[in-house]
Amino acid sequence: MPAVPPYEPRMLSQPSATAETDTQLRGSSLLLAGRLLATGVAFFTQVLLVRYLSTDDFGAFAYGLGVVVSARILVSLGHNRIITRFVAIYRERNDGARLLGVLVMELLLIGSLGTALFVGVFAAQDVLVGTVIDDRGTVAVLAILILLAPLEAFDELAESILAAYGRAVSIFWRQHVIAPALRLGVVLLLIALDAGVTFLAIGYVAATLAGLLFYTLLLRRLLKAEQVIGAGVSPRPPVRDVFGYSFPLLTAEFVYISVNTLSVVVLGFFHGSRAVGQLRAIGPLSELNLIVRRQFLRLFLANGARLYERNDLAALRTTYVRTAAWLAVLTFPVLAVTVPMAEPVTVALFGERYAGSAPYLALLAAGFYVNAAAGFNAELLQIAGRVRWLVVANVITIALHVSFVFLLGYRLGALGIALATAIALVVQNAVNQIGVRSVLGAAIPRPLPRVYLAVAVAISALAAVQLLAQPALFVGLVLVVLATAAILRVTRDVLVLGDVLPRLRAVPVVRSLVAGSDDGRHSIRDAVSGGRRRRRPAHRKQTARRRR
Repeated sequence: MPAVPPYEPRMLSQPSATAETDTQLRGSSLLLAGRLLATGVAFFTQVLLVRYLSTDDFGAFAYGLGVVVSARILVSLGHNRIITRFVAIYRERNDGARLLGVLVMELLLIGSLGTALFVGVFAAQDVLVGTVIDDRGTVAVLAILILLAPLEAFDELAESILAAYGRAVSIFWRQHVIAPALRLGVVLLLIALDAGVTFLAIGYVAATLAGLLFYTLLLRRLLKAEQVIGAGVSPRPPVRDVFGYSFPLLTAEFVYISVNTLSVVVLGFFHGSRAVGQLRAIGPLSELNLIVRRQFLRLFLANGARLYERNDLAALRTTYVRTAAWLAVLTFPVLAVTVPMAEPVTVALFGERYAGSAPYLALLAAGFYVNAAAGFNAELLQIAGRVRWLVVANVITIALHVSFVFLLGYRLGALGIALATAIALVVQNAVNQIGVRSVLGAAIPRPLPRVYLAVAVAISALAAVQLLAQPALFVGLVLVVLATAAILRVTRDVLVLGDVLPRLRAVPVVRSLVAGSDDGRHSIRDAVSGGRRRRRPAHRKQTARRRR
């Protein structure tokens, strides 16, 4: 394997590779802006639901959604995480037959398994009552929501293909405008009609189906324009390639299932749907720490797969480091709001009856932030084919999480579930980060340690202020803004915001917080050179000669 040169932003030997990284970050930034918009709508929707529904009804709805998360993975056999990689590779090779074959294969897979799952759950309602959970109403809601599994799997398939072609704008409209607007409309109609949780479940299924139709139209137009369909191309499903690659990586999906579904099922079994409602109420708030990661994921997979296919390790390292830095810094405000300020934020959003959920929020948010700030370590190993290492890391994580879920969930309830999840996420990312060394030559490539140190100092300072002074919510938010600005200033030469979003350099207020390709170039090179000796300035060299 060739040696990997050190990270040097904007100083690559191939400008086209750097431009692709900038394009990836720019497209991801658009998706992030859309996600922020969608999150505001989703939060409003969540608050309406929590305040309108009883705790038991909300717990039943949250239970069903928790199961759907895992069911979606099962009906696609975990392919939703890898399809972008294969589409990007076949596009790079100009292999339209296999690209079309991937689409046909996934449609048949999701359709058949999704139908079987719905029929099985609908027919087994009486069996599920009393064996999995005692509440018959919860099982009835689950039987409706389970339809979301194949619909969302189809949705993710379309998104993966659009991401491989860099169609960030299309994803923006579907995921961040249409989807949240449809769900908000369902909730407003629920309240206006004074309906129940069954109406809510049916409405969510109908909204997802409407969004999927929009994606279908976009995808058909794209594949026609790219001459993948309608040009006499016969599909060649790469069954061996996809399944041979995906089966070992199913362990990653089992980690996801354990975190998102097993936790809910175990908590509901030991402590009932009310405890599930207390935990799941703050779930979307804690998962805001993954909002940047999720929006950057698709385009990173596509760009990273292309760079690895070209064997351009220097560009791949640059893409990984810069993306990880963006994830750590842009997610910091969410970390600051959901960990040090967990209690005032929880009470302000959901009321005093959910004040006890604040510790769950702090634990889950910390675990999710570690998962985000570590960067796309698992995805990098996946792109590089380090499947064995990923399997080992995932098996360790599953064993640890399952053990802690049963032990701590039984004794501590929702608090134990949150603690078990946070520990598992930290361990998984630590093991994956060690594996990054085999691809990039360092477990934490420079200058990421400086970024992480800045975040650690800032969050410690905010936590100390919150603990000692307990400022008002508004004052705390102002402190978060100031801390974020300080981190941007310290890490400006790593993020290189001025090149990705050049218009920011024209704004006087933020000009000092961003950097371009020519800002601090020598300091960047010295910081990441791994111990290279710094060059003396010219005037110091002349002074030294005079003294001699």
